[in-house]
Amino acid sequence: MGWTWAPEGYFKAIERFTRLGKPIYLTENGIGTLDDFERVRFISEHLRVVAAALDKGFDLRGYLFWSLLDNFEWACGFRPRFGLIEVNYETLERKVKPSGKFLAEIIDKGAMTLEMIERYLPESYRF
Repeated sequence: MGWTWAPEGYFKAIERFTRLGKPIYLTENGIGTLDDFERVRFISEHLRVVAAALDKGFDLRGYLFWSLLDNFEWACGFRPRFGLIEVNYETLERKVKPSGKFLAEIIDKGAMTLEMIERYLPESYRF
């Protein structure tokens, strides 16, 4: 969609909202793109920031990625795609994207490792 993203700004927002003394739930953090490698990178960079915030002791209680399924966006129709699961709009068939498998593995292991990033992200996309 041409939007920029800045994980460091995400950290600054978490830090700022922590000052309110309330628990934080991070919701609707996602990227609209047809490039699933970009989505994997987006997830890894934002979760790196989430981990840093947890290491600082911030009261983060939840992280929700947007979106589980590709969906209709009012501003752009059926493209770009936000989902971890691809939806074929003609057949309604669903297929888990590599980014969905990446996030599922992180959840299953309770951690994100360099080995996971290397497996899901070509070197040209790495930070």
